[in-house]
Amino acid sequence: MNISCTSTGEPPADVTLFKNGEEIATESSGNFFLPFVTSDASGVYSCVATSVAGSAEDSISITVYTIPVVSIDERKVVVTSGDEMSVTCTANGNPEPSLSWSRLNGSLAEELVNTGKLSISNVKVD
Repeated sequence: MNISCTSTGEPPADVTLFKNGEEIATESSGNFFLPFVTSDASGVYSCVATSVAGSAEDSISITVYTIPVVSIDERKVVVTSGDEMSVTCTANGNPEPSLSWSRLNGSLAEELVNTGKLSISNVKVD
């Protein structure tokens, strides 16, 4: 991620980049490169230009979106007709992903579709 903080004035200013109030780096060019951007890079970035003549500041809020990562606790579930079964699915990402279940051949009851946990009591063979 590149952040460019430009300043004008005499004498030229040194520019310091802050993230959430913590200093990251100082560059006379005002050009900052942040490699390997993850969701941890989200925050409020401030550029402070400082010279013997004084200082000036500007800020920007940056949100880094990430691809959802999905995990199912059981890859294969074996049950007997009449039993109960339960499978949990979790997903992480930014923004927070929503979860839904679907059935390969047919449909699921509406209350089962939009949750992270699929629970079926009295399992029957179709």
